[in-house]
Amino acid sequence: MHIPKFSNRDATLWLKDTKANLEINSIMHEGCINNSDKAIWVRAKLNGVDFRALGNQSSWILEIVQGDNIIFADYLLQIKQYLFSNPDINTEVSTGKTIYTASNDEHSIVITIIGTPCQNIISDEIFDFSVTVKLDNELFHGCGRSLI
Repeated sequence: MHIPKFSNRDATLWLKDTKANLEINSIMHEGCINNSDKAIWVRAKLNGVDFRALGNQSSWILEIVQGDNIIFADYLLQIKQYLFSNPDINTEVSTGKTIYTASNDEHSIVITIIGTPCQNIISDEIFDFSVTVKLDNELFHGCGRSLI
């Protein structure tokens, strides 16, 4: 038996193990399965992230929120998160390149986003953008996509 976890006047969600049933406006959707890989990107978009990128060697994630805030997380030996605000943005239309530059009290970051396809080496997923992040003197390479 599914137990209701969320309900309002338009929708009810029942969860059991890894499956869910969702009723929206009296229409039942049964046997829904969470796709955690896609859910991460949807959550980011719903939280105002305009652009998201990731890399695997070492593992890192980049989120640009509403063009004004940058969140960079490095997962090398321990999770380190870096926050930057109000970046300088330089777009080179002829090369399809956008460069974000920002600094805070302790660190500086330069993000280069190029409009060329990029394939994640772990998942083989294809992304629309190649991304390079320079955090202080460390260089990170990966792939990203616009969430706008």
